[in-house]
Amino acid sequence: ALRSTSRTSFPEQVITPDSDRPQRLAVADLDGDGYDEVIVTDPLFSPFDPNNRRGGIYIWRQEDGVWTKTTITDEFYGAWYVDVVDLDQDGDLDLIATAYYGEIDPPPPPPSERNGRYAWFENLDGVGGSWEKREMGELFWGARWIDASDLDGDGDLDLAGCAELVGGPYEADAFVVWFENADGQGEEWIQHDVSDDFDNAFTIHGVDLDGDQDNDLLVSGYDRFEWFENLNGTGANWTRHVISPVFQGAGYLDVGDLDQDGDIDIFGGGLNTSVLAAWLNDGTGLNWSAFIAGPWARGYNVDLADFDGDGDLDAVASAESSTTTSKVGYAENLGGGTAWSLRYVDNSAPAHPWVRAGDTDRDGKLELVAIFEDSYGQGVQIAAYTVTDFENSGGLESSILDGGDAVSWGAITWDADVPFGSTFGIDVRAS
Repeated sequence: ALRSTSRTSFPEQVITPDSDRPQRLAVADLDGDGYDEVIVTDPLFSPFDPNNRRGGIYIWRQEDGVWTKTTITDEFYGAWYVDVVDLDQDGDLDLIATAYYGEIDPPPPPPSERNGRYAWFENLDGVGGSWEKREMGELFWGARWIDASDLDGDGDLDLAGCAELVGGPYEADAFVVWFENADGQGEEWIQHDVSDDFDNAFTIHGVDLDGDQDNDLLVSGYDRFEWFENLNGTGANWTRHVISPVFQGAGYLDVGDLDQDGDIDIFGGGLNTSVLAAWLNDGTGLNWSAFIAGPWARGYNVDLADFDGDGDLDAVASAESSTTTSKVGYAENLGGGTAWSLRYVDNSAPAHPWVRAGDTDRDGKLELVAIFEDSYGQGVQIAAYTVTDFENSGGLESSILDGGDAVSWGAITWDADVPFGSTFGIDVRAS
């Protein structure tokens, strides 16, 4: 993001008041036009019609201020979490997703729609117009999260997932798993179990927490969060480390370098806690220092990004206020990850929120993008909030170096996308 300052009021742009039952979202520029698209999951078209129990994933695109909806798939019953990554490393963005549930107690053998699944959707045309679904794991009841990282050190992206419940005749045996990208193209997968003792797992992130140049797994659950150390860098052996043994409703976390010391830190809140907090890593993953970012009861998810363009990571967050309302907010990192300024962006939003960072209007600064299930009909299901303003003025000053040779002058050229309401100019001096 370009350099900006935090606002004290937060204009809302309603993207749509009607998006069925939105559950999770991702925000990314899928077609390369500079505008971020909003990707939304809908787990269930009709909970009461057994013949129409189909979930879907959709894209909301903007063109000239008008948002339109297109379908990625309407055959993904239980669609839940979604994220964006170039999984096959062909230069365009694909989707990774989970289905939280499937058909209820069918007779054996179980169909592919039984219980939760992990899948990815290949971006076939490179602009998000054509997709192919590839499932790599099924029978994971309550599959909540999926994350892409290289877990075996072979240079391609693997996938890690966590589920809320396991066991039973039609259910998998591990809460935490990873899928090896065997051919490097996402067409052949090998499942590896990491832990069968992590019930109510919420989030999983593949990141290097101990600085040994391989990716470990950070997992949060309802009342704790822990990490699994990748012992030999191949994903074959794991050692479990506790970060917070008692953190009620640990909920959803995000990861990034909050204090700019080169290692990975943690930010998040909890369903049964009253604060947002940062946990700063000493670089080994074994010692953590917690800092309160602000009061935040019944926290849902968080998303880290540099909103004000000052080089450090800020956060947006969501929380459930009641059965009918929620709140979304913005936490500015004042430096070092130890001090934060928390702003309530919307205190009376519809219920069941989820937030992400994105630039939906291509103005060069990030917005807080949110979805709401809005079961009580308040008329907002997807919205973008402006949380920063550009600084009034700024500039770059350049100097000509003496290369020791005769000077030959040509033309000065500059290409720039100028945000709405801004001006851009070049001053040239001779000396």
